[in-house]
Amino acid sequence: ITFVLGIGLPVIGDYTVREKNLILAEGILEDQDKMNMAVVQGIAEIQSKHPRHYLAQLLIDATKAAA
Repeated sequence: ITFVLGIGLPVIGDYTVREKNLILAEGILEDQDKMNMAVVQGIAEIQSKHPRHYLAQLLIDATKAAA
């Protein structure tokens, strides 16, 4: 998974996923909670398309357990 800051890229909402790239909107960088949620949701979206990503699934499971 590649994390990309979406400066100059069209990002609707807080993030967008393009293949294995998680592109974060500029506007969420000042809100740590919002950015964390965008990262977790983006990883979940990528993981659902590429189920062999064991570490992504581990992160998602850990986040669910903490909630």
